[in-house]
Formats: sequence, structure tokens, C-alpha cells
Amino acid sequence: MKLLLTSGGLTTDKLQDTFRGLLKKPPGENKVLILELNWGEEDYPKYLEETKRLFIRTGFLQKNLEPYDLSSDSPPPHINNYDVLMIFSGNHFHYMKRIRELGLVQDIRDFIEREGVYIGVSGGSVMMSPDMDDCLSMTKNDIGLEDLSGFGYINFYIVSHWDWRDDKKEMLTYSWESGKRMVPLTDQQGILVLDNDFEII
Repeated sequence: MKLLLTSGGLTTDKLQDTFRGLLKKPPGENKVLILELNWGEEDYPKYLEETKRLFIRTGFLQKNLEPYDLSSDSPPPHINNYDVLMIFSGNHFHYMKRIRELGLVQDIRDFIEREGVYIGVSGGSVMMSPDMDDCLSMTKNDIGLEDLSGFGYINFYIVSHWDWRDDKKEMLTYSWESGKRMVPLTDQQGILVLDNDFEII
């Protein structure tokens, strides 16, 4: 299992170097699937384009970067045809709803468990936790998702965008009182997960 869970994506040289080290082939030979979900945020297209630029800066080729909008009417690509899977930033409750509706949960699990390289950005990182807790999230469950289980590949809870949150004290208090281990990440940080070990990058 090779996961790179980030708050802001491949934003630093160290994160890019770490990511390259997970690949079985040179970056330019890897095909990347980006699962994204635009729910109307004004700056969303800009963030997605910046993410593509960061991949290219890391050595990937533009032609090998394939975004798929989970709200699309077209069938999703076959995830196992790719070397790298990214779930992009956004409301992870919305993401999980669509992933389940499209029948992609097992495909994502199969990809991760066959040693494909997974990278999460913000919500795409949070989804790897045991569950998606409203109290540890910037985004809210405004769609009434009842099954809040995450993928469960990590036993802690990532709190993204720590550097510009104004509710740090409340988060720390909730983490302590609930017994849920919280790992805050700034937009310049990520967590490398290799099987049962992890380190903050």
C-alpha cells in the first residue's frame, strides 16, 4: 500500500521527490487518473489546473493526465488501467456519495491493494480515515450522507489546511474528548503511508 495524503497537493520539492520515489517507472511513463468533482466553487478550475502543472513539474506528461468528473454522465474509466490515482480536493461527503453511486469503492480498493500509487488532496486524503467526521472537517455533510465510513486505510484523522484554520482550539479539544487521533496538515505537508507505517513529509 502506497499512499501520499496531502492537504494542498504536490506543493513542495520534498513532496514531489517523495512522490517520484513511489513510482515503479519514470514519471513520464505513468498514466494518472484524477477523480474530481466540481460543485461550483469559483476557483475550482484554477486549482485543478495548478494540480496538473505540479504533476508536470514532477516529470509527468500532460497527455498522461486524465481528469474524470464524478458528476459526469459518461461511464468512469477503468481505474486499474492507470499507474497513479488521485482523488482531488473538495467536499468528501459529496465525493463518497458519487463514488458509491458509480460503484467505484471496490475498484479504488483493488487499485490501492495492488500497489498502485494513490495521492489524496484535502478531501481525497480525509476519505482514507476510518470515517468522515463532521467535527473534524472543513466541509459539512450537507447532503445527509448516512454511511460516514471512510476507506479505513489509516487509523487517524487528517485535518487539512491547518495553516489557515481559525478553529484549531476546537479541533484539538474535540480530538482529545472523542479519542480520535487527529493529524493536522498544512498546505505544504503530506503523510506518506507505506503499509502500516507513516511519516509526515
